[in-house]
Amino acid sequence: MLNLVRNSYAKLTGISDKEAAQPIEPGEWSRKQIIGHLIDSACNNHQRFARAQWCEKLEFPSYQQDEWVDCQKYNLRDWRELLDFWKAYNEHLAHIISAMDEQHLQTPCAVNWSSAPNSIVPLSRIIEHYGEHMEHHLNQILAAHR
Repeated sequence: MLNLVRNSYAKLTGISDKEAAQPIEPGEWSRKQIIGHLIDSACNNHQRFARAQWCEKLEFPSYQQDEWVDCQKYNLRDWRELLDFWKAYNEHLAHIISAMDEQHLQTPCAVNWSSAPNSIVPLSRIIEHYGEHMEHHLNQILAAHR
């Protein structure tokens, strides 16, 4: 995850603030909003990664991604500031994951993903999904930039 963040950051800094504020496609999020969404995802998963180390089972409310992005007005933020925050937050999450005792990777977590509605999965799957989700959105941003 750390390599993905650092390698992507280097590429993302080549996108201008103006370009980052434009929707990738009509009716879709801008690059700023996608990075904002990834910050929101980091925030939601930070709770899981930390709490799983002392809770026997995790249950969280579902995550309304559109509402999170809309209310935070990411398009009004400076692109480089968003990138710096996203990078720093994910470096911290990578630290939490790398320092975690292996036993905590099995902590059961309730999820409501479209691919697994109302399921219980181990924290290790949450971590894997987090990385896959981030990679998907980074590829989306970078493909649109070419």
